[in-house]
Amino acid sequence: MADDNKNYDIDAILDELQQKAKEPVTEDIPIKKKPVFELNLDLDSEYGEAVVTEPIVRSEPVLPEEPIVAETAHAVHTNKPRARKKTRSEQSVGCLKALLYAVGVLLVSGVLSYFIVVGGLDFTGLNRSERMVDITVPEGASTKTIAAMLREEGLIEQSFVFRMYAKFTGADGKWQPGDFSVSPNMGYKLLVQSLQAAKARETVSILIPEGFTIDKIAKRLEDKGVCSATEFYRAVTEVDYSDEYDFIADSMETAGYESRIYKLEGFLFPDTYEFYENCSGETVVRKLLDNFENRLDTTIRSAMSARDITMDEMIILASIVQGEAATKDDMEKVSRVLYNRLNDPVNFPKLQCDSTRDYITKLVGSTGISVSNVSYDTYEKDGLPVGAINNPGLDAIKAVLLPSEDKATMDCYFFATDYDTGTTYFSKTYDQHVSICKRYGIGLYG
Repeated sequence: MADDNKNYDIDAILDELQQKAKEPVTEDIPIKKKPVFELNLDLDSEYGEAVVTEPIVRSEPVLPEEPIVAETAHAVHTNKPRARKKTRSEQSVGCLKALLYAVGVLLVSGVLSYFIVVGGLDFTGLNRSERMVDITVPEGASTKTIAAMLREEGLIEQSFVFRMYAKFTGADGKWQPGDFSVSPNMGYKLLVQSLQAAKARETVSILIPEGFTIDKIAKRLEDKGVCSATEFYRAVTEVDYSDEYDFIADSMETAGYESRIYKLEGFLFPDTYEFYENCSGETVVRKLLDNFENRLDTTIRSAMSARDITMDEMIILASIVQGEAATKDDMEKVSRVLYNRLNDPVNFPKLQCDSTRDYITKLVGSTGISVSNVSYDTYEKDGLPVGAINNPGLDAIKAVLLPSEDKATMDCYFFATDYDTGTTYFSKTYDQHVSICKRYGIGLYG
């Protein structure tokens, strides 16, 4: 039993124990065991009794030592730092760069392949059009100018490749000034040879008579060596001239335009022309259309407005007048008869002109149109045919604008022409018309 006279400060003892527990413990310093007093309170005693118990030892857990990795001989001798592991963002950037590189390689390969294929076709002229194109080479033209001109006209596709070819073949700077007819299927070799030819081109003078159809014009052009009939038909049927000529654009708005056999029939002005041999069909067509535009001056256009007639109606009527009459005077009289019938559709719904039926039955060429096309046959169709039946001259056009005022024909509704003599007979009634046809063996009895 402890001495009752001793007093212990319990709070001080607990503080000391807590402080000691916080102190670090090292392996080299042995842990000093200190007695910890356990307070044994004897409820029978007034102050209790302090009892000394076995000392409590607190020790820190021993952590495992870091493993020692021996450096390899290579690391020791090179002293190279250990490679840093790439972050995920750096790996993503690397993948993106690789992808872009691959795409770039594919694009370059594709472009090169395109130029090889297209350049090869351009060089040889394979699978290219046979159409002839007229170009004019100015004095002192450079290869760059020539290449740009050829590309603009659709004769080549790769101007750079053409320039390189001219450079490597020694053609650069040896171009001859003048007019040339060339085609896309020639290839670079023939194109260069053609544009360096110093030979002057022969010209051809050709007459296109009034009333000639497109088929007859095509044959005459080929016979005279101006251009082939096939080339002319291509220029007539495949090329759009509406942006160049307002009368073509206006005709496209006419009802039934799409059913016309030839859209340009009636607008190829008959006249005497001078052409180069072996020129393009487009050159011929544009020359004829230019002449039509020039001949239909402000005087004619004013007369059209005064008569309240469209360009299409005037040309269609003029083509019938051209096909039915031989002289200027007869043209004016035929025009008067046609107007009389058109102005009386109840009694005369159909014009009944042989020339409109003949246009179909005598049509030649590669149109593929049935000869029974009723849109032209005025024995079957009411009013005007769907399009012109030939290319009328200026006399026929003027006859439509200024029909005859002769009293003998003012009330006539019938006419018949003797094509052997060129004489046209007019009558007011059908019985008179039949009698005239029977007498001269024309018209109904022709």
